[in-house]
Amino acid sequence: MKSACIIPTKNRKACVSQAIESVLSQKLKVDEIVVVDDGSTDGTPAFLRKRYPFVKIVWAKGAGPGKARNLGAGAASAEILFFLDSDDKWHQEHTLRLSSAFARGFHVAYGRTETRDVITGSTFFIPEPGYEIEGKCLNELLRWCHLVPSSLAVTRLAFEQVGGFPGCLVGEDWLFFLRLAMHYEFYFCSSVTTFRRLHEESLSCSRAWKGSELLDLVRKVEELALSSHMVDETTVSIVTSMRKLVKENCACWRTIQDWYVAARQRGLV
Repeated sequence: MKSACIIPTKNRKACVSQAIESVLSQKLKVDEIVVVDDGSTDGTPAFLRKRYPFVKIVWAKGAGPGKARNLGAGAASAEILFFLDSDDKWHQEHTLRLSSAFARGFHVAYGRTETRDVITGSTFFIPEPGYEIEGKCLNELLRWCHLVPSSLAVTRLAFEQVGGFPGCLVGEDWLFFLRLAMHYEFYFCSSVTTFRRLHEESLSCSRAWKGSELLDLVRKVEELALSSHMVDETTVSIVTSMRKLVKENCACWRTIQDWYVAARQRGLV
């Protein structure tokens, strides 16, 4: 089956080059690379056309990460869709390790992500050891988002069935994963396949979101938990407690990781 890598970007010319190089270094090559430029003003499109003439460029203007990925998926012709944020990179065996899942009948696959937090100087993993989710994992995924878009691969069939990524600016990935988990089992590769950098301009940083947006996100997660017959009562209770935690504390968090640590301390994750 043909595969494609979808890379959304905006004003990250240097970073997107590193991301593309990590795709080109894969032991199992993808058939297409699609970069969705979401209104860059730093010369990213011209740079990409000159350095990577084989890359398909799709233009957007303020679409946001979710809609940008959807545009990229629509421009690709492949049956397997890999996603990579422009400030992340792949291990050279990322596509090789995840592609084996599709030969076994899975529609969703992801690997472990190593995150370097340049704000605090720390390094952590998503998911952390002991917090891996796989198979039927809707309840676990409602309690916390244990993966990131750059670690994910999905069949076009599954992507289109759930309607792609929602258009919200915060948590669009979590809501997308939840939609997938309502229909499909997840394959998990325990090896680190993705390298992520958390920095001041990251969408996971408080400079890029408001507390009201986090609260709106957890309300949507809670609504999904309450409306699905697949969700157990314990999970519903945890999600409700998570909403209360966000309402009381989100103003003091600098990154999504701060939220995660607070939730761990409360026993919600």
